Amino acid sequence: MTGSIFMYNDIFGEVKGVVYHYISPNTFEKIISNQELWFTRCDCLNDYEDGEVLGKLCKDCLEELHKSKSIDQEFFDVVSSLKISHSAWRIEKDHAVHLPCKPYVCCFSQDEDSLQMWQYYSKVGNYEGYNIGFAPKEMLNVDTAFFSIGKVVYGEPEQVEHIKHIIKQSFNNYCVDLHERNESNNNKTVLLKRHAILLNNELAKLACFFKRECFAGEKEIRIVLEVPIDAEYRDKFWMKNKNNTYPTPTKYRIQHAMMIPYIVVNFNPDSIKSVMIGPVTSTKDNSMKKNKEVVEEFLHNRLGRTVPVSTSKIPVRY
Repeated sequence: MTGSIFMYNDIFGEVKGVVYHYISPNTFEKIISNQELWFTRCDCLNDYEDGEVLGKLCKDCLEELHKSKSIDQEFFDVVSSLKISHSAWRIEKDHAVHLPCKPYVCCFSQDEDSLQMWQYYSKVGNYEGYNIGFAPKEMLNVDTAFFSIGKVVYGEPEQVEHIKHIIKQSFNNYCVDLHERNESNNNKTVLLKRHAILLNNELAKLACFFKRECFAGEKEIRIVLEVPIDAEYRDKFWMKNKNNTYPTPTKYRIQHAMMIPYIVVNFNPDSIKSVMIGPVTSTKDNSMKKNKEVVEEFLHNRLGRTVPVSTSKIPVRY
């Protein structure tokens, strides 16, 4: 089950072309030199509502669908009692294993030269930083059971529409399954709980892709990694991370006095398609020209090939 990352094309549209990862100068050097990306645990990102927006909307969506008779009382009662939680299904020896997981996120943008992104993600002030253009379908050789990619959905109306669509689809699938099986009342309860769990899984996958409208300027694309909580399966999964024969542990860094968990994932260096240098350097000499020259040299030295390097067109001085 290794290969390209699973795409939510039906909801987000296909992620085409190149996506851009904005980072500080020091982080840029580390990413290129080590050929690795950091995936941060979703509930420890800067947006303290990250991963929670969907859960807050879901209750109201269920009540509205129940009121409109789009779902029945039994389905409503069972689904309403579930707490949305992350998981992944993996095939082990011809049978499916359901693994509780924690979601970790790596963030990109559709915008190659965004003032907001330079300001927000360079972290060192003065719009100093870099972005790396990645071809997402070439980036990672991973187990697709644990990875997904999609465009972040901003704004409550569109988010509510997606949630309701998934719930109604789940209820319809349950009704079809119930009719085809002609189950007794006891088995009906089991079947209903099974479909409720499947619905929970689908909603949990979307949770990391919903953000408030105030973040819409980021035009964000995310790769979400579901990290198995069970160490046994986590170790098996990481066997596919650049042919490692040892488990990759959760690491921790401290930022603004907060402990932040993250996972290191190696990427295919051939997936790097471009590099852009942030807006601000000294304009009194040839520092921008010289920096571009050295960055090109650095990339060729570390990656063994030429990567196109450009400079931001945003006209800010400081």
